[in-house]
Amino acid sequence: MEVDKNFNSELFNAFSNKLAWYTSTQIPLLQSNYVNMHSLVENILKTLINKGALAADPYKNDKKISKVTPIDCGSYIESDRAQIIGARLSDYEMMLDFICNYFNFSITTLSTDQIKALLQFNEGFTWSSIATTSKSQNTRGLAEALNTIRRGSDSFATDLANNSLHTADKTMSQINAILNDLASFQREVYKMNIRKDVLEHPTFEESDYESKEKMEAKIRQVYKQTGNKAPYDIELVKEVIEETIGENKEEYRKKLFEKFEVQTKEKKAKKENKVNPHDILMETLLILSTVSGQALVAEEKLQSNSINFEMSKLSKFQKFLLEIRRALGLKDKPCSYKISITDQNTQIKRSEIINFQEFIMNLDRKAKACAALGKQETTLYKKIISKSDEEILDFIMKQINEFSKILQIISGLDDFFKTQTPRTERAKIQGISMEITAIKNSLYKTNQKKSDYISIVEEERQMARLGISDDDVF
Repeated sequence: MEVDKNFNSELFNAFSNKLAWYTSTQIPLLQSNYVNMHSLVENILKTLINKGALAADPYKNDKKISKVTPIDCGSYIESDRAQIIGARLSDYEMMLDFICNYFNFSITTLSTDQIKALLQFNEGFTWSSIATTSKSQNTRGLAEALNTIRRGSDSFATDLANNSLHTADKTMSQINAILNDLASFQREVYKMNIRKDVLEHPTFEESDYESKEKMEAKIRQVYKQTGNKAPYDIELVKEVIEETIGENKEEYRKKLFEKFEVQTKEKKAKKENKVNPHDILMETLLILSTVSGQALVAEEKLQSNSINFEMSKLSKFQKFLLEIRRALGLKDKPCSYKISITDQNTQIKRSEIINFQEFIMNLDRKAKACAALGKQETTLYKKIISKSDEEILDFIMKQINEFSKILQIISGLDDFFKTQTPRTERAKIQGISMEITAIKNSLYKTNQKKSDYISIVEEERQMARLGISDDDVF
């Protein structure tokens, strides 16, 4: 039994490292992706409703969500498509909002059943293939609604929807990949609990390891005594037995340790696929381009909030005059807002007066230019990739800094409209917290990828100076 004790000790340590990796890396990434997905679906839904391709759900505010469940995917009468798909996409958006704000993301709560529920919900729309030929009723209906605005003349709405769809496909693929990986890991969590709660139970004796049948009978008996609420899974118990006393236990153990590897696999992958620093820069540009969709939605909401705020200060007669000005095509008078901005490094707050129209024009220009970074056919993209890697890096760093400052102003304006608008009119103010979070996540990922590029380039320089090659390292 000494060998088994050493094996358990090493296994517990490897498991702890893997668990820590999921907790610190994968689960936060899963949550971040769900936040991004919510913003993307919200963008698509709002665009389709505004363009009349879908109808808003009149019963949305009456619906309550208490757990993750799939949305309706049944058939419908074609004449009711705008209402039915509008309501289903709204349900999908509401469930994403519930997942983002009320679901506790942890290894404990992400049980096998909960992962299954999330995966089933995710299938409500097939984001990888939004087509009118889809077998999914919801996906086909959404595709037909999208085609309605694509046939129109509003290129901005079309681009926004297309960009959101493209990002939603990649985001949902990442979500499903993490969930499936977590589902596999939860099997190992169950087996680890068997080892800790059952095999190390005081009543478990050395004689209980004499045969597979005897060991399984003892595990079943002790499992009941531990009061574990999870169902007894004979398949996973047999895996534990094979790993412990099976004829091929060494092979099973080797595979088990490979599942729990974190660093080793990354090193092997690095050796097999040497990363090209230039490719990382191109990936960084693509990630940066995802800021565009959220920034444009934030811009639209800020403009709406500004209009509602300004209208709340006017008398009925002044509102009447304003409507006449707009009917004549006259521009609204410029306005400025004194907002509070928090420095992200020092957390010190300062007041700043923002020329609203000027800020919105700059935000719109930056967001649309950013969108071009994700399209290889655009002039801006071609212009950037023709430059040296150092110039591209400088461009990326400049964009990160500028969008970080823009984000501070957006947050300040969001707080301003929420607090300074009269209470009777605050229901008209649209929150921008989801867009702010999504932009922060995109900038964070862009900054991470930029740091990866700098690290690899610096590593190559150091190795070149020392006369060391990759083969020497690996």
